[in-house]
Amino acid sequence: RLRRMRFDAAVDMEFFSPDSTIVEPDKLVFTGVMGYAPNEDAAVHFVEDILPLIRLKRPNATFWIVGSDPSARLSALANRPGVHVTGKVDDVRPYVRSAALFVCPLRVGSGVKNKILAAMAMQKATVATPLSIDGLDVADNREVLLAQDPQSFADKVVWLLIDQEEGRRLGTNGLTCVRDKY
Repeated sequence: RLRRMRFDAAVDMEFFSPDSTIVEPDKLVFTGVMGYAPNEDAAVHFVEDILPLIRLKRPNATFWIVGSDPSARLSALANRPGVHVTGKVDDVRPYVRSAALFVCPLRVGSGVKNKILAAMAMQKATVATPLSIDGLDVADNREVLLAQDPQSFADKVVWLLIDQEEGRRLGTNGLTCVRDKY
């Protein structure tokens, strides 16, 4: 449902749309092909370096890794408290829609991250690394919150879990951005 048009990304706004799904208050989600090394690295990094910092302040926080082809290393992370690895799913939308936040902790890779555009189209507040928004016309504290290191990433996630109004503001701005530009 995401497709490339010339050099820009395009989002199917009817498919990736907000709805009235009940949000799980401390649910964090990351989507992608998990057999792709940059996605695997991001998910492992989040579980090992960021999630423990979040759970110090939000002990019920859960992290959902949603996507096909998870390695044995990634699948084994499901044994940790609060971590879920789905493997291939027919539809990522229910996972994203029920999440309080979308996270994108990418540290390597290139190209437009359609996963962020899809989450923004579903009006999800997003915390991401600067690399994650490379190629997108979005700005820190306008459509997303950016964080480079584990502590600042965790702090921004916790802040949005607590300040739901700020999360709604970012989600609304993200939806508007996708509608207007992608």
